[in-house]
Amino acid sequence: MPEGDSFADDTAVAPHTAPLYRFEEFQKMTQEADAAPVSTPAPARTTLPAAPFQHWYPRAPVDPLFYEWLLGFPPARQPHPQEQELTDSLYDLLNAELHQQTLVPRMPGIIPPLLSTLKQEHASVSQLTRLIMRDPALVGEVLLAVNNVLHHHVQKITSLDAAVLMLGEEGLRYVIAKVAFRPILNLQQGPYSRRAAPVIWAQSEKCGLACHALSSHDDDTAPFHAFLAGLLHQIGLITVFRVLDQEVRDPSVPFSLSFCLLLQVVANTLSTRIATEWDLPDDVITALREQIPGSEQTTVSSLGVLLHNADLIAKMRMLINQQLLRSQETILLHGLSAQEAYCYRHLDHLKLFDLNLSEPAPHDTGSA
Repeated sequence: MPEGDSFADDTAVAPHTAPLYRFEEFQKMTQEADAAPVSTPAPARTTLPAAPFQHWYPRAPVDPLFYEWLLGFPPARQPHPQEQELTDSLYDLLNAELHQQTLVPRMPGIIPPLLSTLKQEHASVSQLTRLIMRDPALVGEVLLAVNNVLHHHVQKITSLDAAVLMLGEEGLRYVIAKVAFRPILNLQQGPYSRRAAPVIWAQSEKCGLACHALSSHDDDTAPFHAFLAGLLHQIGLITVFRVLDQEVRDPSVPFSLSFCLLLQVVANTLSTRIATEWDLPDDVITALREQIPGSEQTTVSSLGVLLHNADLIAKMRMLINQQLLRSQETILLHGLSAQEAYCYRHLDHLKLFDLNLSEPAPHDTGSA
């Protein structure tokens, strides 16, 4: 890709900035406090407002380009004739009881009992095998996962008991989550979801891999929780596209930029509510909530920061692969840590059971 074909700096996404007191005002307040008479109580100390947490953003319009890819067209100057009607429907969905809404996906039935079994200290292989055998797709995925990892072995693994033993508790969790949630995130029912769902699933899978890989450098984040947050962070977006499938009369008419931004807010809010409805781990719910645009948070959890960066890393990798984003790598990765830049370069080659990122070598500056 030609280096001269990069985005100009004016495409950078400006970080959120917090209002700050001018120095003169702060100095005046300090002088007034110092001049207070001894006989009177000292005035309350003035506390400067905490600045909102500043996330990293790439110097390229990654989110706008990703939504343009999902929708099939760039934002229009004029609003779509149904935008107000669709906005009302989306807000109605946000205010409704989610378990009563047919457009909101349900927790796959195999997940709760299987994850519960994995938490048992003395769960037997036969017990795990019986649960897995309820879903033929899961049986095939478990065998495929083991044989992919052991590809150098001449003997192919065909026994589910042997595969379960080789995967272990952690490996089973990843396979179960991937297989169980794929049909939900890859659901294609109408013109919008048919176009968007395969991209959403691919991005979710890459985001989950990036989250898991980066969590190895974060002692505060459980690797499986990180993977789960990345895999499911777009669950609200696929729900939004199901609403568009059902209600948009002319899908050839593009939406305005303001409506596309609204879709992102609604999607992230729905992801949080669905995760809460499904009783996912608290740190996963918190991290999803922290992705909702527009909330000026002064602190963000470790998993929330990790998920934010992994989401953008996965989007950048996919946009570059599809030649929908042109940028010099040094500009695109500016502000990322060495581990995050390494993850971006090698994301296409990460495997579910080969996720230990080694420290990048000093000379490792090439593109994937």
